[in-house]
Amino acid sequence: MATIHWGDGEKGGVGKSLVVRTLIQYHLDRNKPFVAVETDRSNPDVAGIYKGLCQYAVFTENEKQADKADKIFEMAIEKPVIVNLAAQSHRAVFDWIERNQLLELGAEHGVSFCKWFVCNGGYDSLNLFTQSLTSYDSRMQHILVRNWGVCDDWSHVDEDE
Repeated sequence: MATIHWGDGEKGGVGKSLVVRTLIQYHLDRNKPFVAVETDRSNPDVAGIYKGLCQYAVFTENEKQADKADKIFEMAIEKPVIVNLAAQSHRAVFDWIERNQLLELGAEHGVSFCKWFVCNGGYDSLNLFTQSLTSYDSRMQHILVRNWGVCDDWSHVDEDE
């Protein structure tokens, strides 16, 4: 079963790209097949580091260009896909997944979804993580990545139900 790994955090500067680069390097070091996808048009830093390795995809709320990201799912039928999401792309990604019924198609084609949500410990960042969990209910695995380089006290998260 192949997985689409979403490097997300919804905010800029929380460490999404570092997490995505780590996932890519893990696959490279172990000779695991994968496809890397860059979606950040304004700051394509992952594609800049892994020149020639990254495919490009675009998420947009413009219905005329809504199919620009379809190749992500198509590639995931063959092998894992690691996606570097741009900041503030949650709505466009969610709409794309829902419109194309990708969670259901994923079950049919053996494609799972995993969101690596990078958090800086701030209220806004945690609120965006909660919104993502709520949006997908239990239909997509979420992994909260705590950026200890930005926040060294996570007790407010540990104590929250």
